[in-house]
Amino acid sequence: MKKTLLGSFILLTLVLSGCGDNHTHTHESSKSSESHVLTKAGDKTYDKSQGNIQLLSVSNKSVSKNIDDVDYNISSVKLLKTEATNKNQESRYETTFGDKWESPMKYIQVKYTLTNNTDHPIFIWGAGGIDGSGTQYDNNDGAHDSLQGKTLQPGAKMEGLLLYKATSLDKKNFDKEKMITGLVDIKSGDRDIKTIEHATIDLTK
Repeated sequence: MKKTLLGSFILLTLVLSGCGDNHTHTHESSKSSESHVLTKAGDKTYDKSQGNIQLLSVSNKSVSKNIDDVDYNISSVKLLKTEATNKNQESRYETTFGDKWESPMKYIQVKYTLTNNTDHPIFIWGAGGIDGSGTQYDNNDGAHDSLQGKTLQPGAKMEGLLLYKATSLDKKNFDKEKMITGLVDIKSGDRDIKTIEHATIDLTK
């Protein structure tokens, strides 16, 4: 639980400080900028809980996929590089990704919306990703999904943020990124009536 809560805190901080889509961005990497957002490749910022952050590539192309009446809509995919400036920042990232810190930390951020079109609540186990070099990262093992452990009611939708490590900074690989949808249990009371299996989504095509 502690790991999940801290991971969610990192995700929230990322949204506020460097990775959203609806605020002005900054090139000032020498000061804390919790209210600023990175929107264009090359943008940089600094956040006291994360360190130095740079946006390397971004795709705002809308990508949608329906899997057994559960809709995934991808609205933003970003390749980011982070350089920690202290051990606390390194520890936060290790907790979030469930993996050892590497300097610099390279990761993909996927902003998506999940919609439940079934007649039952669904339980979300958490998504993962396959980076452009073909390396797979599962939830809590190189990846972190903000919707992990959530229950989504019939007809409802919820916005999620998926982070997973990127092996390479080669921008050519950015076009090969894939999301692995998490297992989804369709519930009836306390009983699982169906499990929707993993599927992959090409993120930038």
